[in-house]
Amino acid sequence: MLQLIDVAALHGFPTITVPPNVFDQCLASGTSLAGLRQRLSDSGIRVTVIDALTRDLPGAACIDDVPAIWRDNWKYGLDDLIRMAEALEAPTINVTHYLGKLATPLELAQAIAGLAERAGRHGLKLSLEFIPGTSLASLPITANIVLLAAAPNVGIMLDVWHLLNSGGGVEDIRALPPGSLSGVQLNDRRTDATPSPCHTVGDRSLPGEGAAPLKPIVQAILDNSPDVSFEVEVFSSELVALSPSQAGNRVARALAHWQRALRSH
Repeated sequence: MLQLIDVAALHGFPTITVPPNVFDQCLASGTSLAGLRQRLSDSGIRVTVIDALTRDLPGAACIDDVPAIWRDNWKYGLDDLIRMAEALEAPTINVTHYLGKLATPLELAQAIAGLAERAGRHGLKLSLEFIPGTSLASLPITANIVLLAAAPNVGIMLDVWHLLNSGGGVEDIRALPPGSLSGVQLNDRRTDATPSPCHTVGDRSLPGEGAAPLKPIVQAILDNSPDVSFEVEVFSSELVALSPSQAGNRVARALAHWQRALRSH
């Protein structure tokens, strides 16, 4: 996690998302919580999201059924993530239903309302990330579950990759009640990108390097939730092959180029 903080600071990223296993590994390596918080403060970096809660919902996958690459994060429940969010002063815990068995909207809404009540005691918000092929399969379905849960501290995490893979677009964002979005995971998608709904790794593009209609998507997001936090989430074999600093530089340069292109149109 220290390296994540340092790379973010070096390349001008003001915020980071932290997976729970990364937080625990950092402390296990000998870094104190006080030292970690000081590193964040000295670097001017804020943690916006603990990503993600993968348990504690109806139909959630058992850890033994989860591919090894994801298993480290499946062992954490909500209380663990609340502890981490408080330690890092992160306002939001992301929630997914990835790899789980299908559950009804009402079942999910009731469970989410209970989780939200527990998180709310600590001043924390939950964001629901929709992923095609799960019970949170699309933006409209997830918006309905948020409505059913009726918890003021529950919003939606919008990952552009999942929005497009679910067949969604700008009109789905514009149909949301104002202030529905609690986080954005920004990326792009090539026209030849793998369309499989559960492909979450390896085929994403950096913003501006694909064919997604990012400008109207981002505008619709900001019209709905002007203060929402954007994070870049690009699972890419190209980035994996680079050192962390090189990957950070690659992302920063792509973002700067994309932003210049937006301003010129």
